[in-house]
Amino acid sequence: MDTIQLEVKFETLPEATEPELTIEIAINKEVLGPDFSVDILALHNAAQQSGEHFIWTCACGIPECGGIYHGVRVSHDQDAVVWLVPKVPLKQAVQFEFDKVAYVSTVMNALREYIRYFKSYSAAGIAFEAAHSWQLNELLTMMAKS
Repeated sequence: MDTIQLEVKFETLPEATEPELTIEIAINKEVLGPDFSVDILALHNAAQQSGEHFIWTCACGIPECGGIYHGVRVSHDQDAVVWLVPKVPLKQAVQFEFDKVAYVSTVMNALREYIRYFKSYSAAGIAFEAAHSWQLNELLTMMAKS
């Protein structure tokens, strides 16, 4: 089975004026889609249900703006979660299979950490880029139910 690692990062990119709170996805220790943003809602939904999820997106939040026209096809069964990642954001289409318990735990822990950082930096009055407020509010609502 493949392994997924999610790292919550708070960094200022060379072309940016403010730090950015992001999630980086590595599968089998290889960072995937480093030139794209991770959509926190799509990441959450992909941990909960099968379907097409636009996990990677443009920094503006519109996948098509970044040249992403197909989302990750995610399927859940009793023991595994399978991702069929399209050519974009990668160089070629790839399939990954994760242990379901480990996958869901990894995603939910990373999202909780993201929210914790967001609240902490916001409370400290630090200016930074992050997910849109409506995404954060929706994520908080969904996570409260799970």
